[in-house]
Amino acid sequence: MWFCAAAESAVQATAKTVLYQVGVATLVLFAVAGATGDTRITPTTSAILALLFQTVVISIGSYLLWFWLLRHYLTSRLMLLSLMTPLFGVFFGALLLHEPIEPRFALGALLVLAGILVVNAQLLRKRA
Repeated sequence: MWFCAAAESAVQATAKTVLYQVGVATLVLFAVAGATGDTRITPTTSAILALLFQTVVISIGSYLLWFWLLRHYLTSRLMLLSLMTPLFGVFFGALLLHEPIEPRFALGALLVLAGILVVNAQLLRKRA
């Protein structure tokens, strides 16, 4: 039972961290909106659904997953995944929104992937 209590405590700590990050970001964004005068809101169904998706899935869900991964895997390995975030964004933009992928981006993506392969190859050599 001590394992369940420890796991529950870790989940609570992670959730608390995410709550603080999202809460502070919300306050900062409201302050910036007020300072720039960009406070007009048009609550359409599409806008509300997009906001809910961004809040629940992207912000809260991805942070909970990220902190769980940090507790279970080496940070050096996980940081390589963070380099792929823009690649995933453009890939899903092309897949879902039919946005074009420019040759410069494709070249840059290949360079990022090559760098990840180089780092992983070095990590594997160090293990052996």
